[in-house]
Amino acid sequence: MYRPHGPADVAASAPGSSLEVGRLAPPGPVGRLEAVLWAFEAVTPGDVAGPETAAAAALLEAIRRRAEWTRRGLYRAPGAPVEVELTPWECWLAEEAAKARNAHAAATGAVPKAGQHAAATGRDHTTGAGGELTTAIWRDVYWTGTPGTLDGTRREIDVDGYQVRTRSRHEYELYADKTDPDDAVYILVTGTAPRFVIRGWAPGREIKTRGPWRELQKGRWAHCLPHQLLRPLATLPVIRRPRRGRAPG
Repeated sequence: MYRPHGPADVAASAPGSSLEVGRLAPPGPVGRLEAVLWAFEAVTPGDVAGPETAAAAALLEAIRRRAEWTRRGLYRAPGAPVEVELTPWECWLAEEAAKARNAHAAATGAVPKAGQHAAATGRDHTTGAGGELTTAIWRDVYWTGTPGTLDGTRREIDVDGYQVRTRSRHEYELYADKTDPDDAVYILVTGTAPRFVIRGWAPGREIKTRGPWRELQKGRWAHCLPHQLLRPLATLPVIRRPRRGRAPG
């Protein structure tokens, strides 16, 4: 397949890119496969000659996802932090999930964390829900907004098998307290709606061994891992979880 060059390709070619990529060139250095995906970003199923094969379908799906990631600002160099801007609808969805969490906490008699009052707890729920939704968008997975402690345990996950820790200020660090599982995988998200930044990740054990013991809020202490010690997002492990549902009958 070949797409003829046009004026836009020449006028907007990215520095260091060839005309084969032109205005579709991604920011920063990329591999050959990534360049190919960008060059054929505009391919549609009708452009595939002959019967659509599994390989062609996979390529088109990769192109569709890359285009969507680019539109939403999710694509960055491998391992770099990712900034995501939620749409108004997604902000409303996170707020509604936070309200449900507040109601659930009130119904179950959950006690606020040390040093928190009701207003702070509500803000934390809103920020946390936004961070989880941001992570789900980045991971391209379904998010229910279910409270992480709904079943009364601390083993419930937030998104796709991961624990998401959302901090309202971008300089805040990834934390874990003494009761957090050592083998859980924690992702740090910073910011408030509508803009969040996914910073990196670390295992619980690593946060506790490398992160200084600091006071998060009055009366509340935890191990806090600085940004420079976070593991890059490109190395985030895949967590295999059983699928919900079963065969009918």
